[in-house]
Amino acid sequence: MNKFLARRRRPPAEPSAAEIAAARKWLARHGVEVNLPTRLLCIRIAAHLTPGTWLRTFPVYAVLGVVGSLGYQSLELLPGVRGREMTESIPLYFIFAAIQIGLWRARRVRERNLVELVPHPLTGVARPTGLLDGWSVAAAVTTFVGGALLAVSMFVAGARTYAWSWLGLLAVGAICTAVVLRSTLREPVLAENDGSLAAGELLRREAIQGTLPAMYSVPVVYDIVGEGSQPHAFTTLLLGYVALCIVLQAAAAIAHRRRKLPPGYYGTTEIAPIPVETTDENVWRPATRD
Repeated sequence: MNKFLARRRRPPAEPSAAEIAAARKWLARHGVEVNLPTRLLCIRIAAHLTPGTWLRTFPVYAVLGVVGSLGYQSLELLPGVRGREMTESIPLYFIFAAIQIGLWRARRVRERNLVELVPHPLTGVARPTGLLDGWSVAAAVTTFVGGALLAVSMFVAGARTYAWSWLGLLAVGAICTAVVLRSTLREPVLAENDGSLAAGELLRREAIQGTLPAMYSVPVVYDIVGEGSQPHAFTTLLLGYVALCIVLQAAAAIAHRRRKLPPGYYGTTEIAPIPVETTDENVWRPATRD
């Protein structure tokens, strides 16, 4: 199965028109206007934007998500466990975990395929640091640490089954997020000049933003609007917790979109003249006098 998930597809020798358009739009969003981005940037940006590899392996991750959800749900069969008091949002956590890991795995495969596209890669370049901005860290810490503190409080208050069942799901989300973040931070630098180096750093930041750890706080709302299996004394706290996580994640996304690329070579800005066929109809002549 691992060979199937990691199967590589050789990237195209030249970027397609759609990839060129996507790269031009992405660069313009970050302050760089070019008519024709470099070949490496076109294909690399497309590798981050297109989910083709993930769609090809989606059934595998869907099955893993279903199996994980059923396995976790089966804990209610253990002696002394009150199944009705467990959180009802178990499938939502595993669905999001499957999507998160699947997208990361697909991007990782496409990134490895791009190595052969760099004819003269930059050597001796250290991985960029400081990629985790304050908003992203705050969103992750609030989601997992804040959620864990709430779960412990519920456990102390007597809602033990709901507390440990929800805490276990938060642990699953924290592990998946940590795996994706660690892999993204340790990815090798792939660049051929200063422009592609800066764009690569921004793409790495974008991949970090794509982990969306705050989404692991949202499924608990299903308990509140559903059968109400959550401790009712904590309903307001849970709603505030979810709202805070989403606000922090949105602030991180806004801060990222405002980032601009530094000056550098990202492609050509000139447009080649289009040859015009000369005919009797389009040749200028001086006006004739009557």
